[in-house]
Amino acid sequence: MCGIIGYTGSRKAGPILLDGLSNLEYRGYDSAGISIMDEEDQIKTCRAPGKLSNLKLIADQRNISGTSGIGHTRWATHGPPTDYNAHPHSDSHGNIVVAHNGIVENYISIKKDLIQTGHIFRSETDSEIIPHLIEELLAQCSSLEEAIREAAKRLKGANTAVIMSNSHPNKIFAFRIGNAGGIVVGQGDGEMLLASDIQPKAVMGALKGRISFTNLGLTFDEIPLSTNEIKALDRVVLVGMGTSLHSAMVGRTWVERLSGISAEWDNSSEFRYRNPKFSRNTLVISISQSGETADTLSAMEISREEGAKQITFCNYEGTQASRIADGTIQIKAGLEVGV
Repeated sequence: MCGIIGYTGSRKAGPILLDGLSNLEYRGYDSAGISIMDEEDQIKTCRAPGKLSNLKLIADQRNISGTSGIGHTRWATHGPPTDYNAHPHSDSHGNIVVAHNGIVENYISIKKDLIQTGHIFRSETDSEIIPHLIEELLAQCSSLEEAIREAAKRLKGANTAVIMSNSHPNKIFAFRIGNAGGIVVGQGDGEMLLASDIQPKAVMGALKGRISFTNLGLTFDEIPLSTNEIKALDRVVLVGMGTSLHSAMVGRTWVERLSGISAEWDNSSEFRYRNPKFSRNTLVISISQSGETADTLSAMEISREEGAKQITFCNYEGTQASRIADGTIQIKAGLEVGV
């Protein structure tokens, strides 16, 4: 789940924003950015793909000084993790910046309308339509607050956003629609803070970057099978333990319902004792949050010896499960904060 942090007060905003984003790293992310209102009441933005250390390096080099700002860590949804797709996003003239959590389900139609009125977009994200929409509505509304409210009403789906504007120095605006993660407001001594709260959305995290609202489909580039190999499958076996086993039980129903291929589930701890037999047209799907569950790894080794094709679902890169399987699908659920 994406992370949001905001600060306005008397202290330098940059270190506070970067420290806040560091505290949100457990959620997982692939890019990050900050926007700070400088001493001339102009918003300056730094964005970077990859680790937060990349953003810190750019921020140090630019040495932006100001006491108000917003920051964001992003899981790529629309468009790859690049600097131009990272948040915060701005309107046509850089007067309004927005950091956003959630998915704007009707962004395509809104974007088409905005393009027709002359707006130019610089990213592949759904999030960028929000500052442009606020900019467009400002001409019809009596205040920035009203334009933000009207923009929020036009967005479909669960969305949370924080906004800054050159016309309102030292102010941060925020809204939440649905269950896109909340916004916590903190009041200090002469300062205010905003942060996205802890309502982790594991399912949303697992699907981010894999949903296409344009083509109305899912994309899993990590699957190493060709179209012909997938069509040739006649059996799918899902293995796991504990909660992963429960996921396998549900997964069997989905596989059969969506693909028509015969599917079954098995407990990893019992798998090797029943002497399973597979053909080359069998796909074994292993599920392990850690990617290091001993019994599941054993089941995967047996499946490999039998010549079955394998895909593993796990939450971390470079695990033993990833090394055994033909392909790995990252769950992207963030830090395991409870079992």
